[in-house]
Amino acid sequence: MRKLFLSLLLLTGITFVAKANFKGDSSARYTEATISFEEGKTQRVYVWAYIFEPESFQTKFHYIDADQYEELKANGDKIKGKYLEKAKAKDIKQIELWNGEVFVNRKYADLSELGMGSIPKQYLIHQIVDGELSVYRLYTEQINIYSNTSEGMRMEIESSKRYINQHSNVLIAKGDDSPKSIKTIVVGELVADKESVYEKLESGAYGSIYQRFNSKLKSGDLNPSDYLQDFAHLARDYNKAD
Repeated sequence: MRKLFLSLLLLTGITFVAKANFKGDSSARYTEATISFEEGKTQRVYVWAYIFEPESFQTKFHYIDADQYEELKANGDKIKGKYLEKAKAKDIKQIELWNGEVFVNRKYADLSELGMGSIPKQYLIHQIVDGELSVYRLYTEQINIYSNTSEGMRMEIESSKRYINQHSNVLIAKGDDSPKSIKTIVVGELVADKESVYEKLESGAYGSIYQRFNSKLKSGDLNPSDYLQDFAHLARDYNKAD
């Protein structure tokens, strides 16, 4: 299915290529952000926008100090690889992008799979809802994009966003517990301590998640991203409930 999707995009003139190194310069590929390091300091930076490498961004990314970036741009200089620093998830507490999107450091293990995936690993996970009940999006696809025009860039970003959002996992965490994939939870048990929310869940106020996620046995063809907004709605109600 993915091969068919990419083939269709290629036919429309959108180019996806492998990228091993930073080459050239395109300001549209950088976004302003604030990094909070585990050691306690914060730094205003420009990062290589996660939309271009969503899966790897969760474990490592490149950045440049904001003042240095702005000085280089003011002088008409390219942002070359020698100016960039590399950060790993284990060193970062959180990163907040200029538009308010937040990626937080959480440990996650995919308990629905055997092998290496079931070993906890630190990720910078895209936080959708923050609170007693938190919801996250975990990106599972990697798409590297290049374009030579601003219009091509816009088209590629829109296509990339749609694709990665449709092929991502949704995680949920209660309190200080480690996040779990919604594919492994029993949603009724998760909110049973908030009667008003549980009643809304039973009534179908959160779409079909009560029917689809209230048993340990779930359909193998579930696409978690289809239920992100319903779980976000549930979590917001839970966090407001007495």
